[in-house]
Amino acid sequence: MKYDYYLSNIKNYFLVIGGTILYAIAVNIFIVPLGLYNSGVLGIAQIIRTLFLNITHLEFSFDIAGILYFFINIPLFLIGYRSISKPFIKKTLLAVALQTLLLSVIPIPTTPIMNDMLSNILIGAVLAGVGCGACLMAEACIGGTDILGMYAAIHWKKMSVGKLTSFINICIYVCCALLFNIQVALYSALFSIVMGLVIDKTHLQNIELSVMIFTKKAEIAPMILKDMHRGVTCWDGQGAYTKDDVHVLVTVISKYELEALKDNIQELDPNAFIIVHEGLQVTGGFEKRLVR
Repeated sequence: MKYDYYLSNIKNYFLVIGGTILYAIAVNIFIVPLGLYNSGVLGIAQIIRTLFLNITHLEFSFDIAGILYFFINIPLFLIGYRSISKPFIKKTLLAVALQTLLLSVIPIPTTPIMNDMLSNILIGAVLAGVGCGACLMAEACIGGTDILGMYAAIHWKKMSVGKLTSFINICIYVCCALLFNIQVALYSALFSIVMGLVIDKTHLQNIELSVMIFTKKAEIAPMILKDMHRGVTCWDGQGAYTKDDVHVLVTVISKYELEALKDNIQELDPNAFIIVHEGLQVTGGFEKRLVR
């Protein structure tokens, strides 16, 4: 068990580092050269940076938005530390520190990578969304509004990280429209919306699945209760062709737990028949497990 725990922990840290690198590349390479603004706290930091440089006329050899982003995150760390979990905050702190460094050192192209603005936005949004989703899947985040999103998703069942960040970003881009111009705001909002959709699809712990299992082994139901810590409903059925007795089990899990459940079932009954259904809405006593 300890070996599995350490292996899972190492895997999560690799996901956090890889996701953070992917996100920083997406922002500096695809979004910043367009003169657009990011979502969440980084977007706020970029707006503050622009206003500060316009007022002071100072010049820096690097983008100070990353440093501003780190300091704005400090009160959000306190919220996460008290309300979510300590391992979550440790990995998130690593992600934010690494992102602060990467946003400052990754060179920003003087011109967009591609001539078509929409192509840059879509590619940047997908890469950034996958990066954020990888961090969330590793039970961490890249800081900012994702911390608030995790807090909301844990405490309100109908809320997700993508939904909350999209709502906050609407407010940010209204400010962009007022401070800069409507085109900047609209294209920045498009980036944010696509990224939010990708985050929710990548963040597997946020996706609920119903699983129906047909088996002749009575040990599978106790396994789901004991090892998966999920509720399960059981029926006694009969095969229409074979007339053999069969146990019919139904449980609800997150997509993140699916592979572990399948592996456990295969160990007990290699002939078990499994049906997985995605896209359902769950009410009642289902527990979201976004972090440990």
